[in-house]
Amino acid sequence: MKGYDWQRKPELTDAVSTFNLSAWINELKSANEEFNTKYLSRTQEYGDANPETIKLKR
Repeated sequence: MKGYDWQRKPELTDAVSTFNLSAWINELKSANEEFNTKYLSRTQEYGDANPETIKLKR
């Protein structure tokens, strides 16, 4: 099952609700998704680069 404990476990979903953490969780998820997108893009760029280009950048 995919997801985080705070999405699956009732005691944690209750805590998120009790402490009004939904906005913080959404912001954290957005930041993680943005990081993941940039990381994958950078990884793809390095994969597409030839070894000489990488040596010059170093």
